[in-house]
Amino acid sequence: MSVIAVAVLLARITILGAAAWAAVVDVRERIVPYTTMALVAASGVLIRLLTPHDPVWPSVVGALVVFVVLSLLAGAGVFGGGDAKLIAAAALGETIQDTLPLLLEIALAGGVLAGIYLIGGRLLRRASAASAAASSTGDGRASGALGRALELEAARMGAREPMPYAVAIFAALLWRTTPEVVRCLSSVSCSP
Repeated sequence: MSVIAVAVLLARITILGAAAWAAVVDVRERIVPYTTMALVAASGVLIRLLTPHDPVWPSVVGALVVFVVLSLLAGAGVFGGGDAKLIAAAALGETIQDTLPLLLEIALAGGVLAGIYLIGGRLLRRASAASAAASSTGDGRASGALGRALELEAARMGAREPMPYAVAIFAALLWRTTPEVVRCLSSVSCSP
């Protein structure tokens, strides 16, 4: 495996790690940290620079178009600003031909997440109500970190707070990148 292939692989893994952290923070705080966006963007540019047959400038133009469109949607309240920036940063790591498939995969993952939130919100509210009714000796609150996290998400769902869309972005990046990382680590093929 060449040094360039290893660098591209590490950049892809860095993008996944930063996106995973963005998803965790988004679930906890409903914000996408700028550091994760910067790390994803820098790793994406590095990938494009290390891939000589795919120049960096078309990816930059594509990411700018994605950023402008999603920023307009964020300004209209349809989309989160941090999510728009994270998606544009992720687009930097893709060729211009792969930008639209990435966006479609993110949208699909977002649809799955929305379905989970619609169904999960109802189930968690019912479970929370049943748990509160059944608990006549205690305060009806869930015990343990997972129980508290589920209660918090149920309350957020009930309050119609925004979904943590960075989870969908991470899921799409994981779906897109995992086969390449596995192929590369198994030394079947590793694109520079």
